[in-house]
Amino acid sequence: MSRNHVSQPVVPQSQVSPSVVLLLGVVLVVVGWTLSYSSAVAVVPVPADPSCLIAEAVPGESTPAAVAPSDIATDERPASALLPRNALSDEAVAAYWNLDVATVQRLHVERSLQNEHLVDIPEAKLRRAVWRLEHPKSSFPDKAHEWRALRLRDEHGRIAPDGLVKAIQQREAMLRRLPRGGLIAGLPTGPADRPGIEANNARAGISPGGWTWIGPGNIGGRTRALLIHPTNQNVIYAATVGGGVWRTTNGGATWSALTGFSANLASCTMAMHPANPNTIYVGTGEGFFNLDAIRGAGIFRTLDGGNTWTQLGSTNNSNFHYVNRIAISPNGSTILAATGTSLYRSTDGGNSWTVPTGGVNVRMLDCDFHPTDSNKCICSTSGARVWYSTNGGASWTAATGLNSNTDGFDLRAEVCYARADANIVYASVDRSNGTIYRSTDGGATFTQRGDHSYLGSQGWYDNIIWAGDPTNADRVIVGGIDLFRSTDGGTSLTQISVWSQAPLSAHADHHDIFTPPAYNGTSNQTLLFANDGGVYRGSNVWGEINWQELNNNLGCTQFYGGSANSSGVVYGGTQDNGTLRFTGNTEGWTSPFGGDGGWCASDPTDPNYHYGEYVYLTIHRSTNGGVSASYIYNGITDAGSQANFIAPFILDPSNPNRLLAGGRSLWRSDNVKAATPTWTAIKPSIGSNISAICVHPLNSDLVWVGHNNGDLYYTTNGTSANPAWTKMDGSSLPDRYLERIAVDPTNPNVVYVSFGGFTAGNLWKSTNAGVSWTNISGTLPAAPINGLAVHPTTTNWIYAGTEVGVFASEDGGATWSPTNEGPVNVAVDELFFTGNQLTAVTHGRGMYRIIPASSGGGGGGGVPPAGGVVLFNWNSASRTLTLTGDALNNVLTVTWRGTSVMLTASQETKIQNGSALTTSVTIQTGSAALNITGDLREGNDSLTLVSLPITTLSPKLGNGNDRASLSYCTVNLSRVDGGAGTDTFTTVGTTITSNQNVGFP
Repeated sequence: MSRNHVSQPVVPQSQVSPSVVLLLGVVLVVVGWTLSYSSAVAVVPVPADPSCLIAEAVPGESTPAAVAPSDIATDERPASALLPRNALSDEAVAAYWNLDVATVQRLHVERSLQNEHLVDIPEAKLRRAVWRLEHPKSSFPDKAHEWRALRLRDEHGRIAPDGLVKAIQQREAMLRRLPRGGLIAGLPTGPADRPGIEANNARAGISPGGWTWIGPGNIGGRTRALLIHPTNQNVIYAATVGGGVWRTTNGGATWSALTGFSANLASCTMAMHPANPNTIYVGTGEGFFNLDAIRGAGIFRTLDGGNTWTQLGSTNNSNFHYVNRIAISPNGSTILAATGTSLYRSTDGGNSWTVPTGGVNVRMLDCDFHPTDSNKCICSTSGARVWYSTNGGASWTAATGLNSNTDGFDLRAEVCYARADANIVYASVDRSNGTIYRSTDGGATFTQRGDHSYLGSQGWYDNIIWAGDPTNADRVIVGGIDLFRSTDGGTSLTQISVWSQAPLSAHADHHDIFTPPAYNGTSNQTLLFANDGGVYRGSNVWGEINWQELNNNLGCTQFYGGSANSSGVVYGGTQDNGTLRFTGNTEGWTSPFGGDGGWCASDPTDPNYHYGEYVYLTIHRSTNGGVSASYIYNGITDAGSQANFIAPFILDPSNPNRLLAGGRSLWRSDNVKAATPTWTAIKPSIGSNISAICVHPLNSDLVWVGHNNGDLYYTTNGTSANPAWTKMDGSSLPDRYLERIAVDPTNPNVVYVSFGGFTAGNLWKSTNAGVSWTNISGTLPAAPINGLAVHPTTTNWIYAGTEVGVFASEDGGATWSPTNEGPVNVAVDELFFTGNQLTAVTHGRGMYRIIPASSGGGGGGGVPPAGGVVLFNWNSASRTLTLTGDALNNVLTVTWRGTSVMLTASQETKIQNGSALTTSVTIQTGSAALNITGDLREGNDSLTLVSLPITTLSPKLGNGNDRASLSYCTVNLSRVDGGAGTDTFTTVGTTITSNQNVGFP
């Protein structure tokens, strides 16, 4: 479905159809290697200009590089760019990469990679593309969807149809019963979510003294639909699958999440009333059978441009769990909804719905109205089936000429009207990896225009067609993995994006193409594209196209897992945006490994080592601080098949050389840092995949393992060659997906386990190492509990990450309260501590972190012990930051923010800011390099510097076992004085011109 719902163009339409300019050789030199491909794409790495808005369509605008040149990993560069361009045969490319010719030809068809692209693609991306040939997005989407649903089911295999909505309501009721301004286990809570935090703050959840959103702001996430205000084109709405609805008021320079719309409601389609742009309908639930599809809760409506939302009560039922498309007639009188069960029609603004006649009472994927005639509309679904109506959707007739078949998951069809001549209707069908059909009688009969393989092997997941040019009905753009354009009505295609070059080109997996009102096909040829990487703008789409990524704090990234260590680097695995690395800048996340990410682990003793995974337990490792990564799973025979799509693995907290990974069996490597780690199965398969692993931080022999079917096992000799395992779930624990296991770090007898399902009783506690269990769910909403964490020093403080946000307890789980800011009403997939800093990993809103403050909630957990206090002074004249500590342990991180530095204290350290003690202070310093000096005095001090440009670094750490760590800094002169004691000085990605440090070995 193309998005051509424009009330009136704001510029005159031109009838001139310009000739298409084909750029046959575009050469871009990046960090000494040549990046070129023969298509109509031009990308020039210049900084994004926030003042350049959609309506302006400024020629030559493009995307800034996602990583600094020095951060491009060695294995992410092409091995060579010297293969002669006049020898780009399949045979030559196959020989160059040591592939067979058949594989090269499959890459053409299934991954949209032509020989011109295969010359330039980084080797790591090539290998993943080859792997994807044999492991595509599921060929059996019903089974893939079942895996996602497994975490939501109860013991009887049932998913409560209103489970998510009820869980949200339970959470809201809990908040209303709490006093204002309270703290529970150090987390802010109160009677309601703090108004305006997300609506008015582009960083979606920053709160002084509370949760801090750390991004990513430059990555985006799966975005299914876009809208633009018809008279104010700076106002754009984006429907994200895991992060709710977002809005920008400055053309994409910054975005904010709309507070009134729950983030965990998968937003997949939007429609704006043609006469009132403040009235917007959003359909929830992703019904395209991708493995991580998210169920919705019907249709929501706003009457005030997105500030407040109301669920349409008529859609609060199973017929509207998956709303794939919404269309509104040009006169605003009729609404169509293509859902997972049928096509539905409303003539009263969505208050009631009927199923029209004509065979459309089947799972429906797309629908669209004629641009000007409210009587004419079309709809489509899988099986290459298309229908048309001439009475406003009251009755329907099946189209002919598409060689349709009965209902199934294949042959997905998407349809659109040609804006220049609405008698012409186009259909994109997932047949032969991409086939275009055209009708010249309003969708009644179709003829095939050509087989083009533009969808690759996953047209059931990403498939979009657009014909919104007002001057030329032969102009068509189709999208699957990549984008292609046609100027002859779909007979021939030219590729205009290359996923492997994102963000210098558009990201992979396209879901929507939207026509801004200013687009006229001549002087303005700018379109918006929604894909798995967020929002992209393509300027001059019929000439030398220029790409601009618009994910400026569009914080909708869907994480599965995360980790961090004291270096300041955060590692995270995402849906379709790879494994990502954060070094202090929300707009500076980089990707050491592409594809899908999953669980992560970071070495607590060596900042160079981080671990992530591709799907099905294919684990990879970084040895350079997360700049790049390579596979180390060879030897795990479960990897790639006998494991969950997102499979668990953890580092032994007492031994960073040991990693445990769960497939059907439990696998262990005792030399995971070796050049080629060895793997041994230490727990045999029980027939159900492993879903959770936990090792006690004080005793590596104490290992807990959970399974998809709810089984729980425990061993007290986990480091032996053949550990003895005991089943510990007894008759009390639920028989459903076991999500997480957490242990009291000071008492190995205290164990917590959480479960999936929209049902009560999802959190259990044992105080005798699993001999008996107590249900401590209490007042927690009846929703899956995906993440668990125990405070490292105040162990009665427990944190639960649920499908509707973070909850905390101060009394070991006896009572619970939700946090009311930061990660609220969003699926929290993991919680983890780094020191005393808690990080919430969300599936749709990126990551948040907080240092839990002293409590006023009265749960009996006590207050963490007081630590050191650090004073600071900024002298702007000398550009010197002076840090002064006390005789206690001072743990401080200094992070560069471009024109400011942020001081963050952890492990009970406080920063004195005037008369207040806090854990975070931002100092406006300007963008020039600075000096850092001072004296942290006695105690075991830790000073971590992240991404700072430093002229002179000369602090004294005093006596004690001190640590100085520099991550991605540039230092002219370093003369840090460690004083007496056993001190360490470590660097990651840091350049020091002159090193004159004192007191370090």
